[in-house]
Amino acid sequence: MPDRDELIAAARPLLVGPSLLGREDTYLLDQALRILRYVDVILTFDEVESLRLDRVCLDAAALFQDAARVRLERERRESPVYAAATMSTDEVRGYSAELAGDALRDLLTARQIEHTQTIIRQNQNRATRVPEAMVLSDACNLDDLGTLGVWRELRRFAVEGRGLDEVLASWQRKLDYGYYAARVGDTFRFAPSRRWAEARVRRLEQFMAAMIREHAADDRDEPDGATP
Repeated sequence: MPDRDELIAAARPLLVGPSLLGREDTYLLDQALRILRYVDVILTFDEVESLRLDRVCLDAAALFQDAARVRLERERRESPVYAAATMSTDEVRGYSAELAGDALRDLLTARQIEHTQTIIRQNQNRATRVPEAMVLSDACNLDDLGTLGVWRELRRFAVEGRGLDEVLASWQRKLDYGYYAARVGDTFRFAPSRRWAEARVRRLEQFMAAMIREHAADDRDEPDGATP
């Protein structure tokens, strides 16, 4: 059986591409390693410990679940016809599963590769009964919440040339529509994951309140009687 370092080495070429400045862009690799750490914690939950899981396949799926992103981004930059513009999220996951199969051919058995691809395709499917996909879904959803979720949104907006005003407007819309409460209530499969996410949202609210004050130059705390 391959160890985790071997799986990471196999995933790295697919997850690391060139940045806009020509250096290595390790964003997706960093995200995949972070999701693996969430998986490690989720597997300690009482309600998860009783599940029968293939840990090697789960680790592989966590590493490869976004494997198509770098290739699709390269296509967006180089091709006049951007295929991903017409691809659904499920199709992108399917593409990632295909790339995982090719990359893992010398490390996993045919059965393990097929199961890893199933986990990737079933990730974020609320109806799935594949236990590894349930764990991976919770891990990915955790990575999308809290201050890390804001980091991802800031990065995306910066690449698109949008400013902080738009980030804060997006945040306000999510609050107005109850996005975070619905997300926490609807997407997590395990109760401890849900509590973890709730704590992240509370910290996010504090973080965003500070950002709003700083952006408005409204964060200068004056001592009693002082004037600016």
